[in-house]
Amino acid sequence: MKLLKLHIKSEFRGLNSGISLEFRNHSYYENDDKEPICLVGLNGSGKSNTLEALAEIFYYLELKTIVSGSQKEKIDKRFDFLQFQLSYRITSLKWKYLFSRHPSIPLSAEALVTVNCSKQKGENVSLIITDSQKPDQKWELPEELWKEALPDKVIGYSSGQNELISNPFTKLNFYYFQEFQKNIDASGSEVEANTELNRMFFMDYDSNELILLANFLFATNEKDISGDEKEKVNDVNNLLGIKALHSFRIRIQFRAHDDKGVILAPELNLGIEKLKRCATSWSDNEGSVKRKRDRIVLLDYYVDVGVQNAFRNEFKTAYELFRMLYLLRMMNIHAIAPKSRARVQEVTLGTNLNDLIPQPDIDRLIFKVESIGLVKKGVKEPVPYKHLSDGEHQLLHVLGTLKMMQENDVLFLLDEPETHFNPEWRAKMVRLILETQEEEYIEHDHFITSHSPFIISDCKPTNVYYFEKANGKRTVKTAHEMRLNTFGASVNQLTEEIFNKTESQGEYAGKTIKELMERDYKTQKEINQAKEDARVLGDSAEKALLFRKLLMLEDEIEKKDK
Repeated sequence: MKLLKLHIKSEFRGLNSGISLEFRNHSYYENDDKEPICLVGLNGSGKSNTLEALAEIFYYLELKTIVSGSQKEKIDKRFDFLQFQLSYRITSLKWKYLFSRHPSIPLSAEALVTVNCSKQKGENVSLIITDSQKPDQKWELPEELWKEALPDKVIGYSSGQNELISNPFTKLNFYYFQEFQKNIDASGSEVEANTELNRMFFMDYDSNELILLANFLFATNEKDISGDEKEKVNDVNNLLGIKALHSFRIRIQFRAHDDKGVILAPELNLGIEKLKRCATSWSDNEGSVKRKRDRIVLLDYYVDVGVQNAFRNEFKTAYELFRMLYLLRMMNIHAIAPKSRARVQEVTLGTNLNDLIPQPDIDRLIFKVESIGLVKKGVKEPVPYKHLSDGEHQLLHVLGTLKMMQENDVLFLLDEPETHFNPEWRAKMVRLILETQEEEYIEHDHFITSHSPFIISDCKPTNVYYFEKANGKRTVKTAHEMRLNTFGASVNQLTEEIFNKTESQGEYAGKTIKELMERDYKTQKEINQAKEDARVLGDSAEKALLFRKLLMLEDEIEKKDK
């Protein structure tokens, strides 16, 4: 899918009403359709609010597909504050399926098909499908087809500075947990075959562990010159010096918040059996305990080719393994009391859920991953996953997510995904993103907020949206409209043009140079003292200008002395 237009008719957090963004309505650059949309600007300009709005919109649309009856009306009323219009292009496979279900839509194989979502105050949302070859003809999709018209996945990420973007993803987990449990009776039998995983994932610290396991367990192998198997290390692992996954443990217990036993759906019990078949060793005390709440399953893995092959045989793809681990982790909601779960689902916009959701003791969690060890180049002993730096965690997290989501039709909302990166890694970020979707069939869409001129320099000006706050209002324009060619521009130019920072050093050092520049030099002794005072400064354009001024003053003094 590709987003084409976002029009927010109501005020939304830092965004004023009427803000409108159009994407990919140009033909200036070839092959930039797969490149990320980059939202830039100073702090408080509204770029992160735009990602929050998109997350809230897709959360609302997803809720409409999973709840029924009076709950639908409650949700519509709760979202009456948000009026919007959203247009996005859907993939050919998706519209062909919709056509098969809705044969009154006469779509041709070459059509560029878009879905338009619109919600006015006091009205329900509607999804309209449009054929670009027949723009005057529109067909409204019935609600039973909405799930098929939405993106297959919406992935959210924040470096930690903007926790509000995670709210809709977190709330949706609680709704899906509720629906999940409705389909299980007291015996653990499945009432309905409806164990779908929600399409919205927020990649927090815990999910990073699951992503890492899925990617490394499904890492491809190749033969070296001697014919032995060796792991094919990708660019990300090369940057980190990580050779392989060494070992880890999974712990599953069946005790809920009220000390009652937890009943899992048949699919999850089947998943546990698959995990057992992949384990190096495991224990399950189910047959030796009287009460279900006392059951504990421990699974230990020492990763070698045999363990990797077992995971491939049982789960087929990295995403299918991640999906099962994610579903099991979702069962940790059992450790939260029902009243707290209900408060999460009813929370209003702007509330930080981290302050609202009780954090169960780690020993009360139903599912957890422990003792992840990694093999790093030049290090004899396994390195604990938790010992990695913030930058290493972030690189594994962001690029690992992009790499794993190889299915088509994914929207990524990445809020400052490079904050912990060094300049070298920031300069590689866009290239690494593009390399995760080299297959022609993959149509992902990436929206990134960033303060990094390295990332902006790798984006075409038609894909860079500059947010500015002036007189209490936010405005947005593309770098192309600003006549600023961002692609390949130097970081110094972008720092000045985008972030209004003309100096090439920090403010403290800048004051030192300014003071030296503004001294009243009358003698050679004063000039020599300035040179001595400037010795603490590193090389910069400002320092070069200072010494140029001092040399010119020396020439003037020398001429006077003659």
